[in-house]
Amino acid sequence: MRNITALALGLLFIGLGLYAAAAVTPFAYSAAFDPDGATRNAVALFVMLTITAITSAFGGWITARLVSDHRVGHALMAATLGLVAAVLMGAVRWGAAPSWYWVTSWLVIPAAAAVGAAAWERTLRRNGRDVARRVAAN
Repeated sequence: MRNITALALGLLFIGLGLYAAAAVTPFAYSAAFDPDGATRNAVALFVMLTITAITSAFGGWITARLVSDHRVGHALMAATLGLVAAVLMGAVRWGAAPSWYWVTSWLVIPAAAAVGAAAWERTLRRNGRDVARRVAAN
């Protein structure tokens, strides 16, 4: 149950990041977006990618922080579910941004989540805690 809760929280942060990137950036760079919400402005797109990367890394970190074992694997599972949502959003809104933006965002989500999980494992190692995988008893 703990691992499922951790996956849900990690996915929540990744999903919130995707939503925040799409919802907040047009307010910050309103001149860069047309009335339909489409943009070709590179600065606005990089801001959206940065928001996605930061929240995906935090989602990976929180997942790794809360699970009992296989930290990076669980973070990548949460990222995969977030990636499915991002691909669906990209399929629906493909014309709203250049194709390089969509492909890059799809690559950033699992990579950032893995970095977040690795950061938590590094913290554990630095504090002298074991990060080895647990193996079920026979």
